[in-house]
Amino acid sequence: MKFKDFKKRLFDLSAKIPDQINNLETEEATKHVIMIPFLAILDYNTSNINEVVPELTADIAGKKGEKVDYGLKINDKVVILVECKKTRVKLTLKQTAQLARYFHADDDAKIAILTNGINYRFFTDLDRDNKLDKTPFFEFDITNLNDRQLNILYLFAKNNFNEGIVREKAQELVYRKKIQEVMANELSDPSDEFV
Repeated sequence: MKFKDFKKRLFDLSAKIPDQINNLETEEATKHVIMIPFLAILDYNTSNINEVVPELTADIAGKKGEKVDYGLKINDKVVILVECKKTRVKLTLKQTAQLARYFHADDDAKIAILTNGINYRFFTDLDRDNKLDKTPFFEFDITNLNDRQLNILYLFAKNNFNEGIVREKAQELVYRKKIQEVMANELSDPSDEFV
């Protein structure tokens, strides 16, 4: 899919959400109205179990019956895990910990997404292999997208997805965020070295 089409489809989905958000009272409604169309925009065939696996088993030792909402597959390998909450749920550390368990249970996936259909948080394992980082490397609000976010999100489209490139971009975003935090701290409360 061309970037122009990707952008248009994403903005079309984004424009529909405010009219429907008050009726999205359950996780299933959020999945049906927002997540399935979002995954389709990323070029995953949502009616093909070989590309989008709903309720993917993510059992770990001591916990059976654990399931992540979606496993996105490319060439028969799960590459992205998606955990979706209902739109009115604020994303918290508790849900991030839940996603971390799922991530740890799946050796193939190197990207995990936590979302409530509106806010999206993308995680990977830059700090320790197969252990979800505590903070997301990329976040966006689907109702307030900008071109920089769209360019990053386009990397996750099925036909563009390259794990190595995505991980490089994740590292770049993490470093950029840390630099911005240091600069913001120095500007608000300059250290002797900075002065």
